[in-house]
Amino acid sequence: MNKKIIAMAMAMAFSGVVGMSNAAQEPISQDVTITGHVLNEISCQVKADATLSFDNIEMTQIGTLESGKPLANGAAKPYMIAVTKCPAGQKISVTIQGTPDAENVQLVALNDAPGAAQGVGIGFWDTIMATNEHKLLAVNDNSSLPREVNSDGAVNIPLSIAPVQSTTEAAVAGTISATTSIKVNFL
Repeated sequence: MNKKIIAMAMAMAFSGVVGMSNAAQEPISQDVTITGHVLNEISCQVKADATLSFDNIEMTQIGTLESGKPLANGAAKPYMIAVTKCPAGQKISVTIQGTPDAENVQLVALNDAPGAAQGVGIGFWDTIMATNEHKLLAVNDNSSLPREVNSDGAVNIPLSIAPVQSTTEAAVAGTISATTSIKVNFL
């Protein structure tokens, strides 16, 4: 019987020590660093040539916007913007950004360089493939027609780019060099 009392007393003493040990334990806090990135828009991929070169263009091929000559006389070059890896149904358009021509603000100005053509700017047109119609994209102003991403996650935006006579005065022959940005808009 003494053995039972001693065993019980020891068990009670041990549980009291364990209980006191747990009661005396202070809470432990652990810092957690959380990182990530919230996107405003979908990360579609855009592919377009970084340069466009014109061959020698005859003065007769350059005309004013009103004349329609830049597109009709073969001076225009096609320029394709391919957008991929987008969700199907996403609507996309493009806007031309840059320095407008001093005489015609709808056109991109040529870079000011020795030997540069005078009275000439660069025009950008949205090309509607089904009808072969063209809509002028005025610099820093309007956007192309919205295009919808297909079920494969892709859409092409075809443009036509051409030198255009920017004044009522005759253009002066010279080199053509211009720099602009094409902004892709997610609608």
